[in-house]
Amino acid sequence: MSANTNDRRAAFVRGFWSGLASPANLFADAVSVKPVEVRVNTLHRSIVNPADAMRADWMQVGADIHAAIKKQKQAV
Repeated sequence: MSANTNDRRAAFVRGFWSGLASPANLFADAVSVKPVEVRVNTLHRSIVNPADAMRADWMQVGADIHAAIKKQKQAV
């Protein structure tokens, strides 16, 4: 038998069993999932001035780079 004949036979058998099972599916209850409650917290803005916020960000970036350089020097 060729592969095409096997595929057609398998499709027929699958369809046959699905057809026999379809009356039972008419009365089956779908499982409902309870939605997840999402809570969104408001952000606390400690720095009001955007220039100060950017300065604080760059200070943190500089501190991170400094710490990485220091760690790399100790490893060598």
